[in-house]
Amino acid sequence: MGVDGVYARTALYVDLVERLEQYITRQRDPAAEIMRFPPVMSRTQLEKSGYLKSFPNLLGCVCALHGSEASIRAAVERYDNGGDWTTSLTSSDLVLSPAACYPVYPIAAARGKLPAGGLLFDIEADVFRHEPSLSLDRLQSFRMREFVRIGAPDEIVEFREKWMAKAPLLAAELGLPHTMDVAPPPPPPQRSVLRQSGPGHGREPAPTGFEIRALDSLLSGRFAHGVHELQLSSRAFRAGVGHP
Repeated sequence: MGVDGVYARTALYVDLVERLEQYITRQRDPAAEIMRFPPVMSRTQLEKSGYLKSFPNLLGCVCALHGSEASIRAAVERYDNGGDWTTSLTSSDLVLSPAACYPVYPIAAARGKLPAGGLLFDIEADVFRHEPSLSLDRLQSFRMREFVRIGAPDEIVEFREKWMAKAPLLAAELGLPHTMDVAPPPPPPQRSVLRQSGPGHGREPAPTGFEIRALDSLLSGRFAHGVHELQLSSRAFRAGVGHP
């Protein structure tokens, strides 16, 4: 489509992804709260998450032509005259979501104290990461689906252990040769709205995660600060949890 890492999706690809979506849905806990997010989110909320201190090079900010009608027209005329109209762009209050999970954290935090049993979400979004590449597993724009568990430490460990046992079975059921390994540790967490009010506030993270690698696929899990994320994406069926 004229830019590396951005592709049109054929009927065959869409059919395969839709079947994978159905397969993932069958793995969902009936108690999970379902949320589907747009490809953009609040710039302020993402800044509070600490993402800028982790992977600022991957972030895309939504910019637009602001100002008077005359200044906007001047930018267009500059383009017509062979100039660069983008010099008139300024940032808006939106960014392109770098992962599906980021919008759910402020939503959970705004609810206040966690209910007994914590929270469990099934979330999905089309996300963006600025890393142009010709490799099919490094798309810039891709769909991401996650199961996110927020709760007490013992609940998080239970959720993690469940998926560590289940992940190899899923790979085998899909007929994918696979291996399990310890996931690379995420970057040091930044203080965020969720982490200031969540059950893990004030403790060091436990960067204990796992990865199931199957060909170009990756099913990963990580838990820290009372949050466990299990992520599956159609990024050429490559996924990571909480970090690229």
